[in-house]
Amino acid sequence: MRRRTLLTGISMGVAMVAGCIGSSSYEAENSNNTEKFERCDLTIIEYSSLPQDVKAEVDVAFKEGRYTTDGTLFWESITGPNVQALAKNDTYYAPQIKTESGEHILQFEETTPQYDRQRSLRIDNNLEDDPYISITVKNSEGMILEEVGQNISNLSEVAVSDEFGKYTFEIEIGDRWKGTKTTEMGKVTTSIILFVDNDESENISVKLIQPPNYPSRCPWVN
Repeated sequence: MRRRTLLTGISMGVAMVAGCIGSSSYEAENSNNTEKFERCDLTIIEYSSLPQDVKAEVDVAFKEGRYTTDGTLFWESITGPNVQALAKNDTYYAPQIKTESGEHILQFEETTPQYDRQRSLRIDNNLEDDPYISITVKNSEGMILEEVGQNISNLSEVAVSDEFGKYTFEIEIGDRWKGTKTTEMGKVTTSIILFVDNDESENISVKLIQPPNYPSRCPWVN
């Protein structure tokens, strides 16, 4: 269920922007050797990368609906102001932090992340002729987001969406090619390319390419 969308500051050049806030850190009090962890300022943090003390807080929050402490909230100590979601089991959760009667409370709410700008399908046309192409973009619920139709030489890109999710492209190129391509846009998505060319038999070949752009890691991940 989608309860709240959030804006993830993902730029064109990198999927996520990492950073440290000064020299802020927290000391893990449960370990035999005191460990210090710098703040992580990725917009999305992977659950599997969390330090053990933080993961313990998160586990309680998921199991019981909230984690409460009158001491240090480790999650808050290691996350910077740009952290807006936790990725866990292919689902994204927005952290909710509040204070009641002197106690710090950590909760998570399922969410659908958004990019800072709309992602588009770029057309890489390598045909010598100029056939008419029509493209219909649909989301995972089958809703039509965009419909375009024109000669392929005049079409450089088609708007898709600014939200993470699965998308389908229904494509027709004259009477020579008709089919469907599907992709999933996530935290490593910077571009989607529709590559159109002739194969060895001079038939039209259509491929959907999504070059990965791997995100930076938190400073405490080896």
